Amino acid sequence: MEIKINQQKITAIVCAYNEENTINGVMDTLINTPLISEVIAVDDGSKDKTSEILSGYQHLEHVHIVLLPKNRGKGYAMATAALQASGEILLFVDADLKNLTTHHISLLLIPFLNRETEMVIGFPIRSETISVAEWLDPYRPLSGQRVVYKEDFLALINPIRYSGYGVETILNLHYREQGKRVKSIFLPNLIHPIKVEKTGLKQAVGEYLLEGKQILITKIKNPHLVWGAIFSAANRK
Repeated sequence: MEIKINQQKITAIVCAYNEENTINGVMDTLINTPLISEVIAVDDGSKDKTSEILSGYQHLEHVHIVLLPKNRGKGYAMATAALQASGEILLFVDADLKNLTTHHISLLLIPFLNRETEMVIGFPIRSETISVAEWLDPYRPLSGQRVVYKEDFLALINPIRYSGYGVETILNLHYREQGKRVKSIFLPNLIHPIKVEKTGLKQAVGEYLLEGKQILITKIKNPHLVWGAIFSAANRK
């Protein structure tokens, strides 16, 4: 695909918590993607070597590293980065991706730059075609690979800041409520490890429960978004 309009400035944002094994690869890909003007990486109080690895990128002119002294949650880290971003367009990617390439980044950005949509959501799939398990994954709509306008994200900055893992839920509900265009795409040969692969079964169960709890709390705290999304969907039928 070709870009049909003049490029707007793009800030790539990656927020990491204990991702020492993958953060290098993600950062290197973002830095080497020509479409990206600025990279902001936030270490959310990691206990491993993530902050040390990220600090190694501080000498690069278009890279900004934010080291939070303690873990504040995904929403807080994303909000912190968005408030510092200079780009009109924000690209969010997860810090634990494996095999991320500049091609994946282009797949995410080009529909947005061509003004085909107002939010892009990218779904990593492990091969060229999606598997049944990936298709049925209940967390798939909550993918962290996204492109949005900064002004749209900042309009939600207060609920996002304290949403934890509920940040994608807020974005999804808001865009449905507003009737904004959303484009979903598959990102082939991109691995987003499930929690069991990263931490083992016991810890993964605890993290899934925490994530589910924060998503539920997000919906309870933002009933206007929930009902707005429902009414908007009903009116379109």
